[in-house]
Amino acid sequence: MQAAEMEERLLDVEESSSERRSGESLARHAREALGNPRVREMLEAFRRGGPGELRQFVGDPEFSKSLEALRGPAREIPRPTKRVLVGVTGSVAATKVPELCSLLEAAGHETRVIATPRGAFFLKDVDYLSDEWTKWVKGDPVLHIELRKWADVLVIAPLSANAMAKLALGLCDDLVTCVARAWDFSKPLVVAPAMNTAMWTHPVTSAHLLTLKKWGVRVVDPVVKTLACGDTGIGALAPPTEILAALLL
Repeated sequence: MQAAEMEERLLDVEESSSERRSGESLARHAREALGNPRVREMLEAFRRGGPGELRQFVGDPEFSKSLEALRGPAREIPRPTKRVLVGVTGSVAATKVPELCSLLEAAGHETRVIATPRGAFFLKDVDYLSDEWTKWVKGDPVLHIELRKWADVLVIAPLSANAMAKLALGLCDDLVTCVARAWDFSKPLVVAPAMNTAMWTHPVTSAHLLTLKKWGVRVVDPVVKTLACGDTGIGALAPPTEILAALLL
């Protein structure tokens, strides 16, 4: 559970518990946890820079104590179940999709996976949809519209440079980009880019990211790592835990 989710749940409990006698104990625990200076520092860091800012706390004994202060009351708060549609595009980072789906399901969410043809190449041990039209006949439901209606959240991870360009320009020639092109922006759309450093730092990438962010798309920036090509630099898919945190903002 990440900082923003913790705060939201605990504050919700505190407010509602003031009206329900049975919730008085839980509200007290919430106030105590949120009164912890280290917890407040963690939450403020999360607000400023998102999930990546929490890295500074890893290895700090006080960080573990702060999380433990929240776990007790947070366990008692029901988790809302979301229907999360995971879109996969052509990147070797697609091998991280099973881990992301496991985290989502462990958090109580329902998942479905869709993939572009190149994204499907990297998927192992995951059920997914990719082909929309081969068996379609007149009168059948249109899959990308049905998926758009079904999902509460769309997360595209990994988002390749090619797929990012398609999204920013409104192109839609596969199941993932068709769902994105029809997306209802009253619901979250999260993308986690993954590409070579030279592609990430290219000027056109900045332009495409700016367009997506103007639409309200949440972008989970890539991280520095040794990439599939052997180069070391920014461009690797963010850890699945950070992608999960972005869904909860």
